Amino acid sequence: MNSHTKERNRDFIEVCLSIIRREQRSGKSPSLAAVVAEALSRSPRCHYVAYDRASEILHMLERSGSAGIATSNLQRVRWLELYSQVREAIDGPRKLSFDKALSFVLAFRRPSRFYIHPARAIRLLRPYIEYRIAIPT
Repeated sequence: MNSHTKERNRDFIEVCLSIIRREQRSGKSPSLAAVVAEALSRSPRCHYVAYDRASEILHMLERSGSAGIATSNLQRVRWLELYSQVREAIDGPRKLSFDKALSFVLAFRRPSRFYIHPARAIRLLRPYIEYRIAIPT
């Protein structure tokens, strides 16, 4: 697992734990699925991808379309969102080159959500959840 994936996973766990703490302060006990769904919809702090990898994928996307860039729809949407942000920077008032636009997006723009499959997200969070069995007296 590369460092960007580990960083993304750590950030995702932090978001999940903050949601759980917020709900517990309100006296609620949220389900794991509800926590994961809310966390996945939050905007992470960065794209979690290296410049070289992003450049390679986005150039492939420009050449051959979205069919060959990812095996899952979720990852395809992730790359299309990044590409859209890069195109905005290229077509915007500054008219940045592809390289500068990609650098700008990776440094200053955020994706709209965490691109993690819900089942994987639950597996990531599960070790951090403490289950208690309440035995009636």
